[in-house]
Amino acid sequence: MQDNQKHLPVEQDKARAVIKQFVRADRLHRQAVESTITAQTGLHRSQHMLLMRLSCGCMPSQKQLAKDLGVSPAAIAVALKKLETDGYITRDADTDDSRCNRTSLTDKGRSAISKTCDLFACIDTAMVQGFNDDELDALLRALERIEQNLHTLLTQPQPIPGKDDTQ
Repeated sequence: MQDNQKHLPVEQDKARAVIKQFVRADRLHRQAVESTITAQTGLHRSQHMLLMRLSCGCMPSQKQLAKDLGVSPAAIAVALKKLETDGYITRDADTDDSRCNRTSLTDKGRSAISKTCDLFACIDTAMVQGFNDDELDALLRALERIEQNLHTLLTQPQPIPGKDDTQ
C-alpha cells in the first residue's frame, strides 16, 4: 500500500474499493461485448460503432462521422472502405455537394445491427443474473447517483483537498 493510502478514512477505503470494482466490471463488460460481437459477426469495435451510428437512419458525411466518433477523417475513410467492401454500407455522392459522400446501411448492415442488438440483450441478461428486483433497483439508484456526482464534478470542479493553489 502506498504511503498516501495508509491513512485514508474507512469511508475512502470503501469508496476506493467500490470504484475499483466498478472499473473492473466496466472493463469486463467492454471485453465481453467486443469479443462477442467480433466472434459472432466478424466486426471490430470501430466498425460496429460506425454501423450503430448509421443505424439511426441519418446519412452523415464522413467528416461528420469522424467528429461524432472522435476519430480522424482518415480513420473513418479506412473503416468505411472496409465496411463498403464487405457489403455493410453504401456510399453515394451528396446531391447538394458532389465532393461529399453520404453513407447508409445495406440490408447486410441492418442485419448485423439487429444481430448485435440481440447479442447485447444476451450479455445484459447474463450480467445481472442472480439479482432480484430490489438489488437491481438499489444498483440503478447507486449508479444514477454516481453519474450525477460525475456530472457535477465536470461542471463544477472542486479543489483538491490539501493542494496548495498558490504555486
